[in-house]
Amino acid sequence: MNIEKEFNKFLYRWVKKNFGQSEADDPSWSIKALAHDLADEYWKIQERVERENIKEDIKYVAGNSDIELTEQELADIADDYRYSEAYCAMDEDSIMYFIEKRKGE
Repeated sequence: MNIEKEFNKFLYRWVKKNFGQSEADDPSWSIKALAHDLADEYWKIQERVERENIKEDIKYVAGNSDIELTEQELADIADDYRYSEAYCAMDEDSIMYFIEKRKGE
């Protein structure tokens, strides 16, 4: 899916709905440029959210083992894990579990 294209379509429809067809067709600003910038920011936000979720998982695992981590250690571990093969590897067994669970319903 091309997120920039989806933002562009959404913004066009939104401008048309709120300001009329003429503003959507010939806006005083660039719908395309805004869609581009929103897409860029969207991916940055997604990355920050993902990193915070990983940090929460690490805190949970560390807490279960009574391990205290500094903020820097937490950040470093999150980065190491996020870009490791362990994080990026597809877990076929887990996926198959959910497939079988769904198909068995």
